[in-house]
Amino acid sequence: MRRREFIAALGYSAANVPLVVHAQSLEQKRHVGILLGLPETDSEGQARYKAFRDGLRKLGWVDGRNVEIVPRWAGNAALLQSGAADLVDLKPDVLVAAANPAMLVLHRATNDIPIVFTQVSDPVSNGFVKSLAQPGGNMTGFTNLPDEIATKWVGLLKDIGGNIKTIGVLYDPNNPSWHGFMRELQSAADASDLQVKPAGVSNELEVDRAFDEWKANPAIGVIVFPSPATTRLRTKIPNAAALNHIPAIYPFRFFAEDGGLVYYGVDNIDLYRRAAEYVDRILKGEKPARLPVQNPTKFEFVISLKTAKALGITVPQPLLIEADDVIE
Repeated sequence: MRRREFIAALGYSAANVPLVVHAQSLEQKRHVGILLGLPETDSEGQARYKAFRDGLRKLGWVDGRNVEIVPRWAGNAALLQSGAADLVDLKPDVLVAAANPAMLVLHRATNDIPIVFTQVSDPVSNGFVKSLAQPGGNMTGFTNLPDEIATKWVGLLKDIGGNIKTIGVLYDPNNPSWHGFMRELQSAADASDLQVKPAGVSNELEVDRAFDEWKANPAIGVIVFPSPATTRLRTKIPNAAALNHIPAIYPFRFFAEDGGLVYYGVDNIDLYRRAAEYVDRILKGEKPARLPVQNPTKFEFVISLKTAKALGITVPQPLLIEADDVIE
């Protein structure tokens, strides 16, 4: 619901309420817009949105009572652009950007509405903030995976994949975060004398095309970079890896739950709960310029033994001991 439509509806419903009470209710209700890079039907997107709303509720902000939360869902670049323009037009008290693509369009759309971002990689290099400690502008928030995690992914792939000689990489060419991950991955691959074969993907056909090229190589493993695009393909990618008997490392837990071999990353749902804390502080008067950008504090490691057995892989015992969770 647009801000002006909301105010008009509220005015109609309160026509018989004394003017002073009506004015107080308008003053007390705040408005928060959130731009999500997933379609509304996506279960992961709904889980992130719910975590954010629940986080606000625990801090006393109840949607429909003292705050109006307006989501805009986007399964492609065009919807991101229109969703960002729509939210900025509403002039909310705070905007929330979910991941780099959403942050990019909101960054271009406004430089005065406070923005809290989450799941954003390298906000300094991308020009969103001046520094992590002193953001200095109208935005702050919570980073996603650090670029250096790509080195860990390479190590895990070598440990679990056996005689790996080539690394296939699935990335979203429309998400600039892939550059940092690729730089770190390439460095780690060079140190281990491994070849890198990247493939940009945004749909199922491109995933099939990548695995069709890779399957002829018996010594290949795959690393999937985080992005709304690869999240939307979270069932397709593990299925393609299983069909072609290729081990793969994934950045989010839901990939392992959907049949992926190994997940190493952060609890992305928790990032949305934490984003609610910054929204709360801004609604209470704090400035994003003075709220430091926060990095992830907890990493998770999950192995799917079920998938390993299907791929004919014997997981080394030290990895099983190190894992936070093992899917039987």
